[in-house]
Amino acid sequence: MSKFKTSAQESRAELHASGCHFVLCNPDKSPCWARWQKAQPQWWEIEAHLADGGLLALIPYSLGFTGLDIDSGNPARFIAEQEPAAVLESRREGGRHLYFHDLVARRNAKFELADYGISGDVRGASGYLVVWDGQGWAKLASAYLLERRHQFPGSLFEAADVPAPAAVVNVPRPLAATRAGLQALEGVSAGGRNDALFDHVRMWAYGQPRGESRDAWAVHVRNFAGLQNLRFDEPLPGYEVAATARSIATWCWDRPNWADPQAQRRRQGLQVKARRQSTRPSRLQAHQLRAEGRTVRDIAAELGRPRSTVGRWLKQPIPAAEIPGLSRLPSGN
Repeated sequence: MSKFKTSAQESRAELHASGCHFVLCNPDKSPCWARWQKAQPQWWEIEAHLADGGLLALIPYSLGFTGLDIDSGNPARFIAEQEPAAVLESRREGGRHLYFHDLVARRNAKFELADYGISGDVRGASGYLVVWDGQGWAKLASAYLLERRHQFPGSLFEAADVPAPAAVVNVPRPLAATRAGLQALEGVSAGGRNDALFDHVRMWAYGQPRGESRDAWAVHVRNFAGLQNLRFDEPLPGYEVAATARSIATWCWDRPNWADPQAQRRRQGLQVKARRQSTRPSRLQAHQLRAEGRTVRDIAAELGRPRSTVGRWLKQPIPAAEIPGLSRLPSGN
């Protein structure tokens, strides 16, 4: 039995896992968040927003699409000739939202195609489209999996090409593209599925917030692993996916700061300080022996340290004497 209440929810989950940038909208279609281009809602925020009757939109370019909002004219001939990857109903009677595969980030623009008798808006990297169609999310999920031959007919439009704003989305990641140079899951041989799934899920998990519940985190990782498993030509059995997800979830939960560069730098800094503190007596003694005229070879032999280490110590300032009571070490009672 599916963990999703509806097929639309399952499709949204697939798109969310694939990097779709969702936009939470008010009843008037305005974004709920002022920084909607930078702030991507989490899965639970999306579903809670929909449960409260909110509107949900997406930035087409986050999935490698450019969208057309046809708000005037009959687009039937245009659709038949240009073959978009997905056709969704819009709020306007007879209106359509058309999605084309596109590797070019396009700005918002008005357009009018007199030959087809239609006009509307282009929405690519800097705009969003509300999904009104009851089957819209399923259509988009299917379109995302299609061979990318339904390309945006850019020559028909005056919309200028612009770089994708880094704050909006990254360059679209087609299904065949992968994280961290990993092999795409599509087409992986049967014998390589376990290793491939493990690498894809762990690379994703490293950067995910762990949350406050170990069980909820485990479910989150398991759900993502299950979605990725569906990308194989022959998916793995559920128990194998569960075992892989459980291993990754446990490892990441036990290392909550693994993906935090600042935390890693702090740990490294503390480790350096600890090493300096532990070698302080030896460094001080090396300087004292040197002041007595001893050679580096003699000092190294007496301290039981490599000559290279002693030489490095002697190039450093003489460690300051500790003040009792101010040392990091216990000073006694």
